[in-house]
Amino acid sequence: MAKFYSSNGANVMIERINNSQELVELCKGKSSGALLKRLKVALATVHPVIADADQKADHVREVKHWLTGLTDAFFQAEDVLDELLTEALRRRVVAEVGGFGGLFQNLMGGNEANKNKIERKMENVVRLLE
Repeated sequence: MAKFYSSNGANVMIERINNSQELVELCKGKSSGALLKRLKVALATVHPVIADADQKADHVREVKHWLTGLTDAFFQAEDVLDELLTEALRRRVVAEVGGFGGLFQNLMGGNEANKNKIERKMENVVRLLE
């Protein structure tokens, strides 16, 4: 499982980060931008390590355990990235339907509180991957 998901998953997540203008806009603040950059670096850095560890996982129990934890971190990173992309899309919809004023915005939920919650999750995931 780790071989398939982690090696492909890192590349897919980096591609999703690079290809989303809305995500770049959402994370243009100092702390969010730095976290997003750290996430990309962690994903790119850990990719070759996973390939090597995956070969050893069948023979060394500790490596298999470590690789399982790393795979869990990848799933968490994917969840956080999905939340970020959802928040970016939500903000775009709110901006496009701005003619309805505060009513639509109130129905869609809070702005900064949601972003801050996602930032905290992203920080935890980045720490796991680093």
